[in-house]
Amino acid sequence: MVNITHIYIGDLIVTLYAPNGSTTVLSNREGGSANDINTTWAVIAESGLAIYGDWRLKVTDNAGYDTGTLDNWKLSFSY
Repeated sequence: MVNITHIYIGDLIVTLYAPNGSTTVLSNREGGSANDINTTWAVIAESGLAIYGDWRLKVTDNAGYDTGTLDNWKLSFSY
């Protein structure tokens, strides 16, 4: 679950970093002029990926004319 307040989500790239260094791009400048991201993404991890360790979420604004906030995010695993 990711909650981001931003007035133009088409500026944003949202990337999830796993403890082993692998990355998954969750959103790549999608959504155009829509406001805010409040969504859950299902990600299929590579086989054998250890879930333990530091997971990171990186949000970049690739336009620079406006601002936003990463309000919260949550990572859940299911088998």
